[in-house]
Amino acid sequence: MPKKIYVNFVLDETGSMEICRDATISGFNEFLQGMRGDQKDDDQEVRFTLTKFNSIRVEVVHDAVPLSEVKELTPNSYRPQELTPLYDAIMTTIHATEHAIEGQENVSVLCSIMTDGEENHSREHTREDVFKAIEKKTAEGWTFTYLAADQDAWAVGRSMGISQGNTMDYTGTALGTQSAMRGHTHSTGAWMAAGAPTTYSFYVKRDEDKEKTDA
Repeated sequence: MPKKIYVNFVLDETGSMEICRDATISGFNEFLQGMRGDQKDDDQEVRFTLTKFNSIRVEVVHDAVPLSEVKELTPNSYRPQELTPLYDAIMTTIHATEHAIEGQENVSVLCSIMTDGEENHSREHTREDVFKAIEKKTAEGWTFTYLAADQDAWAVGRSMGISQGNTMDYTGTALGTQSAMRGHTHSTGAWMAAGAPTTYSFYVKRDEDKEKTDA
């Protein structure tokens, strides 16, 4: 049977992302193109979910759709503003994916979170909610990754139940954002090529990679 892969991307669209808006747009589009190139047509079916979030709304833009239906970001579709309901965005994405895969077999799930700010505006969910959900879904074989700028990414990721090997720390500049997205694109391609394993250290941390993302 073909392996069904559900790739989720939870993208910060808050005001602090404005400084790296163009790099985020181009980096996301490069990531999307990379996934399309890495998809194995003969034995993989890839579905993609994009959730954008700020304190105005948490929006599931694409909900488990084929890669061919995912639209690239533009300055009109990605407009950073307001505050950071990070926990609500993560839980919204988990619930949407639970619904999408209900009753299916031979499924792998990747849920990646990209933010340059810590939680400060969730109204429906707490850090404990997120930790319990990620812990439960990780035990079921889901893979969670955390790309975080200008914070102690390791501590924040760990507080939500995400392992250090699945956490990327980068500097929230245009160059840092671009390098982080390229690293994530490469890691996602490697994960897909490996058959989307349920136990996996997602990011290979090397000194030269750290220097690039800190540039």
